Amino acid sequence: MDSTEQMSLEGHRHGRVPREIRKRQLLDVADRIFGELGYQGASIEAVAEAAGVTRPMVYNYFGSKKKLYLQCVQRARQQLEADMETAAASAQDLRERMARVADAYFQFVEKHAQAWDVLFDSDDGTAGPAAQEARDMRFGTVSRIAAMLRAETGPVLTDRDLEAFAHAMSGCGEQLAKWWRTQPDVSRAQIVEYQVALCWDGFRHLRERTGPNPPARSGLA
Repeated sequence: MDSTEQMSLEGHRHGRVPREIRKRQLLDVADRIFGELGYQGASIEAVAEAAGVTRPMVYNYFGSKKKLYLQCVQRARQQLEADMETAAASAQDLRERMARVADAYFQFVEKHAQAWDVLFDSDDGTAGPAAQEARDMRFGTVSRIAAMLRAETGPVLTDRDLEAFAHAMSGCGEQLAKWWRTQPDVSRAQIVEYQVALCWDGFRHLRERTGPNPPARSGLA
């Protein structure tokens, strides 16, 4: 159990930890285990041992590894979406909104690295219903990005245009975050600039090509 997980239990006698605090502690531990070992490598036994509790206690709270994993995913995604929505609300135009959302996203990567691993580590071997449900949650986030773009653009772009761009914007952030974590000398401000430059220029180009008077196209240009 790391220091953050231990702090959540301070002040409570052994065996008398309130249920919500214990659940939060188990989710914190599970974030770390899933982040380090991936879905296939993680186990209820590993979570119980790391949390200093018994296997039956973990099963009592979550029922199965799949349900524990999905609660980790849901908690992290809700926090990420809330952070991005709060950041977007204070922006004056679309470019500023993209920048504020990007900053909130990369701040989440900084502050909640283990939770981000649970959300975005595509090499963890997750399969079956757990993978599908996690993917559905992810697509829900992308739909919210598309709705943000729709509110700014009106009818200029089709729903398909916006959905495609929202997926590209999400994927861009994910890949930049993976690269950023290998580049300790790159600041959060710099990585936000990369994200905004790529997404803003791409969005303007898409809007120009699909607007009421799109330029003539030739080849793959």
